[in-house]
Amino acid sequence: MNKKYVYRSIFHENMQDVHSEPDNRKRYVYLATGMVMLLFLGLIYAWSIFRAPLGAEYGWSVSQLSLTFTISIIAFCMGIYSAGRLLRKARPSSMFILSAVLVFIGFVGTSRMDPSNDMSLVMLYIFYGAFVGTGVGFGYNTVISTVNRWFRDKLGFASGSMMMAFGLGGIVLGTTVSEMISRFGLHDTFIVLAITTTAAMLAGAVLLKAPVITDTKAVVAEGAGYSPKEMMKTPFFWYFFIWGAVVTSAGLMVINSAVPIALAFGGFAVLGLLESIFNGTGRVVFGSLFDKIKERSLTIHAVALVIGGASLVLATYTDSLVIVIFGMLVVGLVYGGTPAFTSTIAHDYFGKKYHPENFSIMSFILIPGALIGPMVSGYLVDQSGGYTSTFIVVFVLAIVAALLNTAFRIIGKKMPPVDEGQ
Repeated sequence: MNKKYVYRSIFHENMQDVHSEPDNRKRYVYLATGMVMLLFLGLIYAWSIFRAPLGAEYGWSVSQLSLTFTISIIAFCMGIYSAGRLLRKARPSSMFILSAVLVFIGFVGTSRMDPSNDMSLVMLYIFYGAFVGTGVGFGYNTVISTVNRWFRDKLGFASGSMMMAFGLGGIVLGTTVSEMISRFGLHDTFIVLAITTTAAMLAGAVLLKAPVITDTKAVVAEGAGYSPKEMMKTPFFWYFFIWGAVVTSAGLMVINSAVPIALAFGGFAVLGLLESIFNGTGRVVFGSLFDKIKERSLTIHAVALVIGGASLVLATYTDSLVIVIFGMLVVGLVYGGTPAFTSTIAHDYFGKKYHPENFSIMSFILIPGALIGPMVSGYLVDQSGGYTSTFIVVFVLAIVAALLNTAFRIIGKKMPPVDEGQ
C-alpha cells in the first residue's frame, strides 16, 4: 500500500485517537460561544423582516429588493472562501475582527440611505448585500473551523449545533428586530445591529481559542489532506457538489414559500416558523447521525427527501393540510441536514490541513440552490397559480438527488483517504 494513503475503515476507527483527551468543559464553552456568535450572524437570513419596510419607505419593487438577498448570499459564499484561505496563516481572532469591521461598515452604511438619494438602492446592494454578506461569511467559516477542531470525535454534532444557531438567528432575534423597526425606524435599527453584531464578534475574538495540539499523531494528522485543487479533481467532489445543489434547490422551493403554501392549503402563517425550526433541527439531527453511523446517514437523508417530495405531490391531489405539513417539515429537516454533511464530509474525505478552504468551496452549493430553487418555484406558481407543478419538480429533484447520493457514496468508498500518519 502506498504510504500516502490508508483504508477509510482504519481512518474512521482511529478518528477519536487523533487528539489527546480534550477538555470537555472548555470545549463546550467554546461551542456555546460559537453558537451565540452565529446566532447574531444568522440575522442575514432575516432579510424578509427588512424587505416590507424598505419597500414602503423607498418604493422599491419586490424584484429590486430580492436582488439584495441574492447579492448577500453570493457575498456570504465569497466571504466563506476568503476566510478559508486566510485561516491557513491568520489567527482566528484576526478573522473575527475583520468580520466585525465588515459587518459594522455594512450596517452603518445601510443606515445612511436616504429616500431623496437616487443612489440609495445601490448603497443597499453594496453595504447590506456585499459588506454584511462578506463579513458574515468570514465569521461563519472562522467560528465553525475553530470550534470543530475541539470536536474531532463529535464533528457532526458540533457542526450541526452551530449551523442550527446560524439558521435560527432570524427566528430567535427576528421578533426583536421587527419590534425595533416599528418603534425606532429602519435607520436606527441598522445602527443597533451594527453595534450588537460587532460586539458579539469582538467578544468571540477574545473568548474563542483554537486548541493546542500536543499529541504526535494529531500533529501529523493536522498536516494531512487534499488541497482545494486536488479535491476538485476528484469525481467524488463533483458528484457531491451537484447533489448538494439539487437538494438545496428542492429545499428552497418549499422553504422560500412555506407561508404561502400553508395558507393555500388552509393552514396558518405560523407553519412557516415551524418549517424554519425543522430546518435548524435537521442540522443537529443529521450531523449527529453522521457521527454515529457515518455514510448510512446519507441513505436516511436521501430516503427522507423522496418521502417528503412524494407527500407534497400526494397533498395536491388529496387537498390535505396534514399531508402537506408533513411533507414540508420533512423537506425542511432534510434541507437543514445538508450543510452539516458539507462540513463533516469535507473533513472526513479530504482531511484537516485544508479543511477551512475545502469546506468553503463545498459551501458554494448554496449559490445555485439560492438562484434555481426560488426562481423556478416563482415561475411555476406564476404560470399555474398553484403548487402542483412545484411539488412535482421537488419530487423529481428528490429522485435525482437519491441517485447522485448513491453515486458519490460508491465513489467515496473507492477513493484513497488522506494520510493519517499510518
